Amino acid sequence: MKQRQPMVSITYRELLNQELKSRIQNDPLYSLRAMARQIKISPAMLSAILNGKRNLSVEKACDISKALLFTERQSDYFVLLVLYANVSLPKSKEDLRKKLLLLEMNDDVLNASERKARR
Repeated sequence: MKQRQPMVSITYRELLNQELKSRIQNDPLYSLRAMARQIKISPAMLSAILNGKRNLSVEKACDISKALLFTERQSDYFVLLVLYANVSLPKSKEDLRKKLLLLEMNDDVLNASERKARR
């Protein structure tokens, strides 16, 4: 019997939502509109992305990670999450899953409390 592989801990939508919540917590004047302005998309488009009604392209994911000043590892992780969400070939999805799981072990990507909460 094949052993079940661990799943990726988070989606790119969840990661963006966490980033938005964190920024609002640090600055109560920050909002979805402020994030949309920062990443150069409309608030409606950001809302649609966060709610799963629109998808991100890899190119836009790169732009967003730069605009939000993600570290290099956070940016790599975010872009891989977008790729993972958009790919349909099982072999490609599995390869991306492995890369994501390796990156998740680094504290720069998900902090320790988030990793513990997802186990």
